[in-house]
Amino acid sequence: MDLRVRILAVALCASATHASGQNVPRQTLFTGYSYMHGLPTSDTVSLNGWAAELTVNLTRRLGLAGNFSGDYGSSSAITGVFTAAPISSSSGFVYLPTVTVGQTQARVTNHALLFGPAFRLVQNRRTAISLTAGIGAARATLNSPVFIFGSVAQTRATLLPVTGFAAGGGVSADIRLTERIAYRAVQFRFIGADCDFGWQRSLQLATGLVVYLAK
Repeated sequence: MDLRVRILAVALCASATHASGQNVPRQTLFTGYSYMHGLPTSDTVSLNGWAAELTVNLTRRLGLAGNFSGDYGSSSAITGVFTAAPISSSSGFVYLPTVTVGQTQARVTNHALLFGPAFRLVQNRRTAISLTAGIGAARATLNSPVFIFGSVAQTRATLLPVTGFAAGGGVSADIRLTERIAYRAVQFRFIGADCDFGWQRSLQLATGLVVYLAK
């Protein structure tokens, strides 16, 4: 009798472990809204855009994730016009230089691509909380007239897009709605990128839907 009880207990444990493992899909795809804050132009800016993440789960706790994001907005930038006019109409060689400095709105664009591990702290039938980290690249564009000089009229200059090394990490919390759909209540990440015009330190918040692609 004792042997039968032991066999039944082992079977129940194995069944529970198998059922618990079914809560972890092999692949998940997240898409949603992204809010980013902290790009280093003349002041910190707030950007709005999109975020996506594809995760391949290797075990119940460990997976590999690819994070993609695009954020867009505007910021103020310093502009300047240099003019040199003759002191008098009869003097063709003595000039009085003047400089006019102002501010204008700059279009800011930031894209990031990161790959790295994803570790699930909590995984059950209703909720999932995960930590992610990754390395990759970021591409930033600041499109505006910055420090413009001209002898007659103001001219426009555009900074070329720059791409640099990027790294980041954060946490996400999902709430399962159906067998195939979950709602990502929050995805919080810190992203740092080394670009030509400075080291970017940005905080990103995202929310959206998670689709379980494979069970």
